Amino acid sequence: MRTACERRVVLSPEAPQQLRVAEQPLAQVAGRLADPQQPAGGGVAAAATLALAAATAELVATLSLRRKSVQPRRAELEEIRHRLVDLQARFLAAADEDIAVLSDLLAAQRAARPATDAAPDAQRAAKEALERSLTLAAETPIALAQDGLALLRLVLATVPFAARFTVSDLGAAAGLAQGAIEAALLMSEVNVGLLTDAARADELRTAVDQIRQEAPELARQALDLTRAKMSGKPMEEGTRGDRA
Repeated sequence: MRTACERRVVLSPEAPQQLRVAEQPLAQVAGRLADPQQPAGGGVAAAATLALAAATAELVATLSLRRKSVQPRRAELEEIRHRLVDLQARFLAAADEDIAVLSDLLAAQRAARPATDAAPDAQRAAKEALERSLTLAAETPIALAQDGLALLRLVLATVPFAARFTVSDLGAAAGLAQGAIEAALLMSEVNVGLLTDAARADELRTAVDQIRQEAPELARQALDLTRAKMSGKPMEEGTRGDRA
């Protein structure tokens, strides 16, 4: 069964240039999201939110590296920080990918509209192209959500290193990540429901369900550990977060 959703954006020649979210001020990104003429929506918002969540977690990791108590495990925390930086780049790239995928899907939908003068072969080709675009539009948010799970695991792994004052930022990162993951899954579901390939649709629904089960639990653990550390309570053994 093929359930993994690796990023693999293949665009039609008609797809417009990507908006390069990483190169724009936040206010401009928000303005584009609100503009009906722009091919952007919940997927871009989810990716951008995950990038901000990862940056927040990186902040805590960077500050924690200065702590004397962390020095015996410095290499471990440096690896976590490195992976958080990598995830930020992936999330920003995912925002651009979402724009490109949506642009391609909109073009495919227009091309597949019934036309009385269209040849049967052309109509069939347009429908096949639409199915490919819908599949990619369903797979891309799942890949984003899977990276979101990786972020939640890294947040969990960072909590033991954080100071009582900065650990709240990790809780914020976990809450943002959970919301963004759910947003990404909704973007996938709307396209899964339009697929004519029932087998692939079932595979994607299974992937969505698995992520939807795992993400809230990871976020809950991170938030529970954050609150415990904020209150000064010692963390129990076995609840210190997985090394993602």
